[in-house]
Amino acid sequence: MKDLYTISEFSKFRKLNINSLRYYEKIGFLHPAYIDPDTKYRYYRSTQLNQLDVIMMCTNFGIPIKNLRQYIDADGQVAEKALLEDSMETARARIRSAEKDLERIRYMLDFIEENRPYLDKEGIYTRHIRQRLFATADCTGFQHDLKKTELVLYDLYDYCERHALLPMLPSGFMFLYHDGGVSVKIYLECIGEIPGDADTFVIPEGDYQCMQYSFAGRRGTMDSVAADSFDVHDNCIVILTKVLMENLSVRSVRSEVQFLPDMLDQIAGRTKG
Repeated sequence: MKDLYTISEFSKFRKLNINSLRYYEKIGFLHPAYIDPDTKYRYYRSTQLNQLDVIMMCTNFGIPIKNLRQYIDADGQVAEKALLEDSMETARARIRSAEKDLERIRYMLDFIEENRPYLDKEGIYTRHIRQRLFATADCTGFQHDLKKTELVLYDLYDYCERHALLPMLPSGFMFLYHDGGVSVKIYLECIGEIPGDADTFVIPEGDYQCMQYSFAGRRGTMDSVAADSFDVHDNCIVILTKVLMENLSVRSVRSEVQFLPDMLDQIAGRTKG
């Protein structure tokens, strides 16, 4: 058969998997030029390579194949300029996403370096910590319920996205002591412009009293750690954060308790400005 190629031959012209051609046929984008009625073997013409190139361009540029129909008119003509312009915007969005990923990676690597002098510290020690921005959500009363706190954390990621904040690791808990009681918030450390609402806290740079703690196999709860170790009173903040290290233990989570006395009023006021 002149100018007909088996599915195997045709796929090799573009170093494509045979299953991809079968998928393109299944969704109605690239049908074989001829199907043998007896053997059911599929054959393609060389002229169909142009159509295949358009499909591959979509996949390479990150445009879903299902969206290809919007670029093809009733006569089968492809609006190539519009396709390329949309592909450019898709590529730019992927670059922006990659830049955010790189920023997260740099941030976490810096955090690991900052932790290095304090690895496996025993007892209470003083540590200088830079200013941080926390996006928070209340979890008072259910901070020990993993399922509920993870759902709240999921909503926090959505909050960050809506406010153009870039969430980072670590996440953790913040205990706000006031009026003889304590409020508990789960937080995501993030970077970006401060939204200035009650859900964000600017944690100031300063010298913190700290202590490391591993909750695996230990009695008590994270609520009691600070009270047992520091002079906890009204208008103070206790931050419980994970300690990022070069090697991650899968058996236990090493946490750091960071104590900030007499600063709650100042921090709450800064979020409103």
